[in-house]
Amino acid sequence: MTALRTHYDGPGMTRRRLESAKTIISVTKYLAEHTFSFEKYVTSLKAAFETLTECEEGMTANTQVYTLLENIECTNSQVMAAVAAVRVSQTLQLSFTDSANAISETVLLVFPDTQGKFKKRHVASVLPSRRTERGAAEEVAEAGEAEAAGTVVVVKAAREVAPMVVLTFPT
Repeated sequence: MTALRTHYDGPGMTRRRLESAKTIISVTKYLAEHTFSFEKYVTSLKAAFETLTECEEGMTANTQVYTLLENIECTNSQVMAAVAAVRVSQTLQLSFTDSANAISETVLLVFPDTQGKFKKRHVASVLPSRRTERGAAEEVAEAGEAEAAGTVVVVKAAREVAPMVVLTFPT
């Protein structure tokens, strides 16, 4: 048991966790709700700040709020106005959680429909449906019948299938 504690709480693993937390803080940016939600952004930063505190290199609340605000690169003017309001508020500068909540309220007002809309992609949204494949197969079969008659046929394909032209020449 002592060996496991020494391994996972030893200087090597502590340094690894510390470097990982610093990387998360420097790399994590908030651009817009549909690319990376504000909630995930705040959660990532909060976890990194807690890791720094556990490794005895914690940041002050002012530094945490400064990092939160500096890594927001949103182009929306209302979100940036909320960021500016937090910057000038002396009371919000004292708490990371209060600052994040103040900006989060604006984000939810500005991006109300993205909370459920862009969460996950389902297989049905990527793959063509069976109905479309079946419809395209029927059109190709009809084109084959017309080809036997020696006519030029243009097949109107379904949305996911590229249009196909069948040219036949009498022999």
